[in-house]
Amino acid sequence: MVNKKLLPLLLTIVMVISLAACSDSRDSVQTEASANLAQSESPRKTDVAAEVSVAEENLSFDITDLAGNTVHFEKPIEKAYINVPGGAFFTMCGLFGKGVSDHIACWDNGLKNWPDFYKQFNAKMPSLAFIPIVGDVYADKLNVEAVIASGAEAAIFPLMNYNFKGVFDKLVPQLEAAGIQVICTDFHSETLESTKKSIEIIGQLFGEKARAKEISDFFESQVSDIFSCVDVLLQQGAERPMIYIEYGGKGPDEYGPSYSNNVTWGSISHMVGGTSLYADSDTNYPKVNPEFLLKSDPDIIVIVGGNWGTPESMVMGFDATEESIAKTLEAYCARPGWNALTAVKERKVHVICNTLSRNIFSFSCYQHLAKAVWPDKFGDIDANATLKEYFEHFIPIELSGVWFYDMQ
Repeated sequence: MVNKKLLPLLLTIVMVISLAACSDSRDSVQTEASANLAQSESPRKTDVAAEVSVAEENLSFDITDLAGNTVHFEKPIEKAYINVPGGAFFTMCGLFGKGVSDHIACWDNGLKNWPDFYKQFNAKMPSLAFIPIVGDVYADKLNVEAVIASGAEAAIFPLMNYNFKGVFDKLVPQLEAAGIQVICTDFHSETLESTKKSIEIIGQLFGEKARAKEISDFFESQVSDIFSCVDVLLQQGAERPMIYIEYGGKGPDEYGPSYSNNVTWGSISHMVGGTSLYADSDTNYPKVNPEFLLKSDPDIIVIVGGNWGTPESMVMGFDATEESIAKTLEAYCARPGWNALTAVKERKVHVICNTLSRNIFSFSCYQHLAKAVWPDKFGDIDANATLKEYFEHFIPIELSGVWFYDMQ
């Protein structure tokens, strides 16, 4: 029999041992849980590390650009120098949305040469105002030291500028010597092939190939049927309607230059089955002879509007209204002799915004001009609706204003 005097002491010892065992048990559970967590996390961390290692090994790629240069990259870049009229900015808007400024190390003059776009974008993305301005892609304008200091990993040049003397032979070697690779895109030639490849190159450069393909596919889907149909029409012997195209920056009181078939609006008109009045000019932007125009009596007239910065000009874009366009167009049609032109009498006079050309939006230009040239074939096309759809999917600002206008 246990001594009654020792019983309290024995009970106390048992309690202490039990508490210690309970504590050890909790510690054991916690240790086991920690071990289990570590074991469950450790393979994931190892797997992630392995995945990253493998991914890093596979991130390198080569780009053959529109100049035919093959350029190697160890991995997708984060930031680049860009030239806004060259198409890169609006393509990058499609890739990154409102985060586009995070991927622009520096740029030419930004959107300041496009005041209506500048106003719209800055209202939505004030960060764009803080991107360094380092000059355009010309030998005497681009500040190479500022590009290098900006942290740009690549420079995206329009092919047209790349070919200028002092650029390919001076600026490019300086940038490459600093570790900044130069990539050429080409939205200026207005061909489907060059536009698609330019989009895809920019997407690959930033590691956004899938999104770039969405943009490229959208573009192609809007124009491929037009090109196919026009090819058939011309093969069947259809004649190309003659189109008089005039730069609208000078306004109705002074004739602006026209366009040959080799450049911008003349080129687009030719691709949709028309031909410029000055198709065979020895210069891309020929001076207009009013007597020649009246004598030639073109089938269609196109005035190229924009945000030209002068009140007398044909204003198009975000700041335009149909009322202001109609008033200015009426003044154009009141020029001496214009009332006798077939295009005016048949109301085949159209206005289109210059900003849309040589860029990611040019599919809408093909659509509108195809409808003007072949109204019986493309009468159901609505370039305004297509452009709005594109903005809704790929541009982080809302489309407003007037971009196309047909004489009423």
